Amino acid sequence: MSIWTNWIGNANWVSFNTNLVWDAARTVPESDRLLFDLFTTAFNENATRGQLSVNQSGQAAWSALLSGLVALTNSSTDAELNGFVTRFNPWIIDPIGTAGTNSPLYRIWQDINNTRADTNRFPGGVFRHVGDILAVPSLTTNSPFLNRSTPTQLQKGINDAVYEWLSQQVLSLLQVGELRFVVYFYG
Repeated sequence: MSIWTNWIGNANWVSFNTNLVWDAARTVPESDRLLFDLFTTAFNENATRGQLSVNQSGQAAWSALLSGLVALTNSSTDAELNGFVTRFNPWIIDPIGTAGTNSPLYRIWQDINNTRADTNRFPGGVFRHVGDILAVPSLTTNSPFLNRSTPTQLQKGINDAVYEWLSQQVLSLLQVGELRFVVYFYG
């Protein structure tokens, strides 16, 4: 909670139902991810064919979905950030096979499966909503493409647009439905 209150700049206590609570606690977007079940970019039912289930655990399926997407990486030095110069460079996501377990995509795939397996947050070890994928840290705040090495990078080098960049590209490609087998080919 302290990270969230620092990040939004709101650390105020307020009285809520005769209890003192963090005002910032009521702004945490944890439940906002449920809204993604209500909205779609598909203009008809045929446009949803080929979507990957958020409960797919296969490495090849996630590699096929995420390979070729453009991630953003913050590339300004600390000195540039202190001078108000913020740069972001595109990073084309390579398939898992090109770097194996050292691949950023491999870490994302592991994080998806580990997050889904947390039965305290996701009973039965399944995502029940498309937006549950936003709980995966490596698709948002802990993206392997972000430079989080110094406090300056964390405070000035990364913004909401960069944190949400990957998930913004992925959400329309996902569904809650049944698992499918994906043939993966990269060439």
